[in-house]
Amino acid sequence: MRNTYVVLSFGVLIMLNGCATSHYQQGRRLARAGDNAAAVASFYSEIETHPASHQAWRELGVSFFEQGELPRAEEALKQAAAIKPDARTHLYLGLVYEKLANGERALRAYRVALGLDPRGETRDLLESRAQLLVHEQVIREAQAALASEQDLAVAHIPDNTVAVVAFDSSELPPELAPLAKGMAEFTAQDLGKIASLRLVDRLKINAIQQELNLSQSEMTDPATAPRLGRLVGGQRIVTGALLGLGDESFRVSGAVVNTTDKSVLTPEHTDGTVAEFFLVQKQFVFDVIASLDITLTPEERAAIEEVPTENLLALMAYCRGLEFRDNNQMAAASTEFQGAATLDKGFSQASTEGRSVSSLLSMGAGGAGGNIGEFSQKAEALSANTLNAIETGAFQTSVIGWNGFVPANLNLNNVMAGSPPHTRQLVEPSIIIRGNLDVRP
Repeated sequence: MRNTYVVLSFGVLIMLNGCATSHYQQGRRLARAGDNAAAVASFYSEIETHPASHQAWRELGVSFFEQGELPRAEEALKQAAAIKPDARTHLYLGLVYEKLANGERALRAYRVALGLDPRGETRDLLESRAQLLVHEQVIREAQAALASEQDLAVAHIPDNTVAVVAFDSSELPPELAPLAKGMAEFTAQDLGKIASLRLVDRLKINAIQQELNLSQSEMTDPATAPRLGRLVGGQRIVTGALLGLGDESFRVSGAVVNTTDKSVLTPEHTDGTVAEFFLVQKQFVFDVIASLDITLTPEERAAIEEVPTENLLALMAYCRGLEFRDNNQMAAASTEFQGAATLDKGFSQASTEGRSVSSLLSMGAGGAGGNIGEFSQKAEALSANTLNAIETGAFQTSVIGWNGFVPANLNLNNVMAGSPPHTRQLVEPSIIIRGNLDVRP
């Protein structure tokens, strides 16, 4: 029997499809119009028919969030994530947890969202927010450590933990002083390549330093190091000082302090010119490793020997960026890191630090989201735009695929590829519907 075909214009097709929309599509339209109460009812009706529709559960959670129904939003979003996680679901879970003042759970949700490959500006915004929450979490941990300092026991600090603290630059010419920041940073990066060691996070060290209001000389004083190690959770503290030896030369002298017994090991000092910075820095690292009695694998040694940049101007710009960053001058730090990355496009550390600082900068005063309300508004708008683009794109693709001809017996409920409840029912025996989400009287 011959199939009969009817030629429809694109506009007519959309109109006819609108006459047979699903409860999910109705809910999406209502939510876009700001009628979240009605949208909740539509999503609930969709779930009654298709209980394993993660889209319906997700958008139900979004609508609850928009109404301030945070516990219900959390429950619906967790149900969506259990069926099929996506970036939008975990973005809203993060927003829910932030509204509930649970920064740790919000951070975990944003990290999951990032792992689910969000698109465009949404990814940038999530990275920025996660960076800010990490920063805030570290400050809280530093304050908590100081508040309970008398109860901290060095015996509980793992033997393989190492903290690299600031190097003293007071004996360097002012124009070379930023090299001390670079020496500490690259030393920490290289020690972090050793599988048997666990490096204390730089943010935590900086937060403790700021809370204690320690000067550079106090940070590098072996007498201060045991207390610092106890606070940051490092069994050994690696520190040092750079001494100017004329216009273009310097010496690095270091110390490795044991937090438990307060013993101090002093690796051999190393001299070199500024142009030989990485020769000096690598020698210092290998001396520290020898003092720690660590045997490197060939792969670890090769990784440590890698030189981040051979461009001296890029190196100095990067070191200045580190100095600005640690002084919380994020705009100046961003400029220096971008300059270093421009001078040497293969300087990956400069690019990484530039992105990190830009993220913190965007979350600060006048940025997109230091304030949860501002961040929430922008995140919601970006996520909604992305979802709209996906649904519209899927619909247009399905229409183009028919080359302008539609079978007369076509079920128009299936036209919209963006409404999976009608085309791909995700019902699985293991799905369990949880929570009291009944919105009807």
